[in-house]
Parts: sequence; C-alpha cells; structure tokens
Amino acid sequence: MVGNFAQTNYGAAKVGLIGYGKAIGQEGAKSNIKCNILCPAAASCMTKDLMPGGMLEKIRLEAVSPIVAYLCSEEIEVTGGVFEAGGGTFVQSIGRINALFARVQRKFSANGSPSSRSIALNRA
Repeated sequence: MVGNFAQTNYGAAKVGLIGYGKAIGQEGAKSNIKCNILCPAAASCMTKDLMPGGMLEKIRLEAVSPIVAYLCSEEIEVTGGVFEAGGGTFVQSIGRINALFARVQRKFSANGSPSSRSIALNRA
C-alpha cells in the first residue's frame, strides 16, 4: 500500500483506487451493496525480478484466494474496508494515512491454508 522509488504514478493510482473503493462502499451501504479493497502481495510477472525466489514461493497467488472468497461471501459485514493479504497472512487496515503513517491492524489467524470461513470466524 506504499509506493516505491520511481513509481510515483503507480503509488498514486493505488491510493486513488483505495479512495474510490471507500467512496463506493459508503454509497452502496444504503442498498446493502458492499465494496472492499484488497491489496494483495502475490508473485506475478511484475514482482518476479524484485524478490528472491524463496519469497516468491511464499506469496503464491493461491494464498490470496481465501480472502477473495470471504470478501465475495454473504458473511462479509464490512464495506469500504482495506484488506491486505500475502503469505498466508490476512490483515484489515483501519485508519487513514497521515504524516506518521499510523495504521491500526487487525490480524487474521491463518494456519496452513485458510478457508473463507476461517477468515470470517477469526475477524473479531
């Protein structure tokens, strides 16, 4: 969720999408339409040259799918939420970016390959 050197446009686009998703979440709430933002850390052709091979194995795309299933389920109560996923860890970021980049995070329990149900049960 943070930009990297020489990627100003990419970082600005990510933050813009987060703002867009939060606004859609507020607008849709009156009709029980939920919109949440997922910020995955996953191995892709874009990240293959940025990380060592061992790290890429830990952030396989398949490791992100449980939270995608949870966010698409009827169990989701949150709207306008920002979720991070990678390496079997799932975090809902709460707060806003300020000068100190303060973030409060709620960690999800993820032992082995979590299911969308285990993510839902471990939100509290």
